[in-house]
Amino acid sequence: LLSPRRAVGTLAGVGIELAQDRNWAVVRSIESGSSAAVSGVQIGDVVLTVDGRRVQGMPPQEIQLRLKGEPGTRVLAGLSRGSGPSAGRVYVSLVRGPVAARHAA
Repeated sequence: LLSPRRAVGTLAGVGIELAQDRNWAVVRSIESGSSAAVSGVQIGDVVLTVDGRRVQGMPPQEIQLRLKGEPGTRVLAGLSRGSGPSAGRVYVSLVRGPVAARHAA
């Protein structure tokens, strides 16, 4: 018999904490040394897509779950940076790894 408490696998994150801003998830904090920090993710970036899937309207917790995965695997995040006419889209390939509990994704 298998115990329901048996761990199936360990999920890893990319080192960001998200907050809700209207219908969007916004990067609230970034763990120093994490994949997000090394890849240039910035506080205030708006998450538009995760692995090509639009995430508008999803709660930050659901988006953070989509960013998690097996350690060492990659996830592609589409971000919006800036506002007004200078706003631009940025795509970053992030490697999942161990992160602090506060930075769930």
